[in-house]
Amino acid sequence: MFMFGLEEASAVFVVDERPEDFAALLAEPVCEGLRFSFFRTAGAALRAMRKQSPDLCIINMELPDLGGAELCEMLRERLYREPICLVRDDYTVDAELTARRCGATMFVCKPVDSQWLGASAAVVAK
Repeated sequence: MFMFGLEEASAVFVVDERPEDFAALLAEPVCEGLRFSFFRTAGAALRAMRKQSPDLCIINMELPDLGGAELCEMLRERLYREPICLVRDDYTVDAELTARRCGATMFVCKPVDSQWLGASAAVVAK
């Protein structure tokens, strides 16, 4: 079993204009077997979601075409019920409150690693 209770071959969509920021996460053993797809814009992720519904979305709050919180709200309005993790380069109270209000499962700051995601997922599961 992987983070968030995901099974092997689960689809994880990462929406961030800097996919290289997730290199350390991808190198961690807990992520082996998961299928990561990277999208630099919200629009690209939405187009991909017409064909496949991911088991987890990791979305940067600052995208070039749409805010991550707005994308999260759109997904929730479309009845997407899988976990959504909003990510930001730095922590602000306002960003965390925005993430909670828009329906995100959790909020984390970069660098994103499996320990942080796993700990956040454990809190959410309670």
